[in-house]
Amino acid sequence: MKRKELIQIERDVKAIRKFVTESMYRLAESDRKEKLAREWKAVALIFDRLFFIFYVVIISISLVVVPVTLRAGLGKK
Repeated sequence: MKRKELIQIERDVKAIRKFVTESMYRLAESDRKEKLAREWKAVALIFDRLFFIFYVVIISISLVVVPVTLRAGLGKK
């Protein structure tokens, strides 16, 4: 092989190595972002359930307390 061919092959190998390294970095970064998004979705789901339970408890208490309060208020008149 001629020296020029070897130099060209070396450049090609460096370019391929650079491409592979950058691709691996992009893939790792994409995986990191995807994992972070999944974690935030899990946190959001937990808060959603907690707020729903809180809502149901408040509504249930209101359904019991409000009619009793109204009856007691009407009985005083």
